[in-house]
Amino acid sequence: MPIARQDLLQSALKAHRKGYIPTAERLYAKLLRAAPGDFNALHLLGVIRAQQRRLAEADRLIAKALEANISAEALNNHGSVLIELGREAEAISRLRRALLMKPGYGDAHFNLGNALRKSGQVEQACKSFAEAIIVMPGHVAARQNRSDCLRELDRHAEAILVMRQAIDIAPRNAQLHYNLGILLRDTADLEAARQSFDRAIALDPTMVAAYYNRVRSAKVEPGDGVLAAMERLAENSGAFSADDRAMLHFGLARAQDDTGRYDEAFENLLEANKAARSRVNYDTGAMERDVDRVKKIFTAEFIAGKGGAGSPSRLPIFVLGFTRSGTTLTEQILASHPTVRGAGELHFTNDLIRPETLGLAANLQFPEYVRELGSDSLARLGENYVERLHQIDSAAAHVTDKNPGNVRLLGFLHLILPEAKFIHVNRDPIDTCLSCFWQRFGPGAATFIYDLAELGRHYRQYQGLMDHWRRVLPPGAILEVQYENVVENLEPEVHRLLAYCGLDWDERCLSFHESERRVRTASVTQVRQPIYRSSLQRWRRYEKHLGPLMEALNLPSA
Repeated sequence: MPIARQDLLQSALKAHRKGYIPTAERLYAKLLRAAPGDFNALHLLGVIRAQQRRLAEADRLIAKALEANISAEALNNHGSVLIELGREAEAISRLRRALLMKPGYGDAHFNLGNALRKSGQVEQACKSFAEAIIVMPGHVAARQNRSDCLRELDRHAEAILVMRQAIDIAPRNAQLHYNLGILLRDTADLEAARQSFDRAIALDPTMVAAYYNRVRSAKVEPGDGVLAAMERLAENSGAFSADDRAMLHFGLARAQDDTGRYDEAFENLLEANKAARSRVNYDTGAMERDVDRVKKIFTAEFIAGKGGAGSPSRLPIFVLGFTRSGTTLTEQILASHPTVRGAGELHFTNDLIRPETLGLAANLQFPEYVRELGSDSLARLGENYVERLHQIDSAAAHVTDKNPGNVRLLGFLHLILPEAKFIHVNRDPIDTCLSCFWQRFGPGAATFIYDLAELGRHYRQYQGLMDHWRRVLPPGAILEVQYENVVENLEPEVHRLLAYCGLDWDERCLSFHESERRVRTASVTQVRQPIYRSSLQRWRRYEKHLGPLMEALNLPSA
């Protein structure tokens, strides 16, 4: 390299190292005008663009640099950019090549872990983060991400250990204490979870998520400082994002409900739902049209004509019901039986109804294309689902799936799995809807709950669909369970559940709250307690506020 260009590069590198980014940018650009293919200028200007979140430009620059020269550092940096762009497969290829060149490259192990995790390869990601920790024992993010992967793999004891190690390295990191609280809550150690959330709040008094999960993990007593702190934050809640504003007001409503301040609680509940509603799209009309299409296809004659063609497997147990109707409790009771694996809310059925699963044209839609499916296709779909359950637990006699979306697919599931068990959980509609209105769900989930009138109309569509399934499915295809009966008469209802599923009696099903099984739904704290009756008729304390819901449900209001 000519001396002038070498001097220019050294000046750019010096400015970059000292953080003089505009100067470094100018010098790299000047160098590229003189030598458009200069590896260092292309690579390092690409790094700057990545730091500036100008990712497309960063991708172009670093890719061009790699045409000029291959280095482990450039491959690693390009992999990091590709992850951000959602191109995980390319990122994995780049990062593995970097590690072939430089096996002890900690950052590349870390980035590979991130790429693998985003692509769904959680077990492999976990191993990559472990390699990163070996090389960089003080790398907090590697430990945090490894802990997250272990949680996804249901290896909670290991996840907690790794998170505690991260806290030992960075004891004043509020996010780590918060993450530990979530892990402890998952494993039913609610008092320790509360302490972790309190520690996170002490380190960061503006961490809304910590307040929200703190009040969901332990009842708030009058005089609890967390309530006053949340009320102070709420005075300026307009400064928060819509999501944080929703979490704050949901948490505050919960705390005020615990302390008997019901009118104030409902005011905050309305604020929480208003903020949550602002970040989702929900079309009541679309739901109605979809339900009408399902009813039109799945008539009694249609189901009888295709009946018995699916997989004969008895492995699946579907627990169905409206959100917050008691499906988690029902599944937890079943999963306490030694031969049943409780798998929670699975999403396999979403894959099954894609036309490409059967090699059909992508423009075909469910449910209309089901008319064209023959016996072989129905059997293949059933076996596909069963195989996925075997991947979850190859030894279980039964595996449960409580995805709420399965209500829409009940007729289809009966066709592909005619020997499967379907348990439908009913609960008082007002208690059910109000319980929904108290919840904050993740992005894209339960988008119908954040407005009382929309919630009531959605519930009526669900009721109409379930009435349809009762009419068109063979007698005995669905076991109806009433949540209130389970609460009031647990043992007889458990006998009834187990008998329907063909399971021998087991006392452990009465002690469902002692199960160590992971639960991640909104009912996580409830199913860690014995049966309690405070959830029955809870809506009456808020009856005067529920006019829009009662009207939508066609019920008389106060």
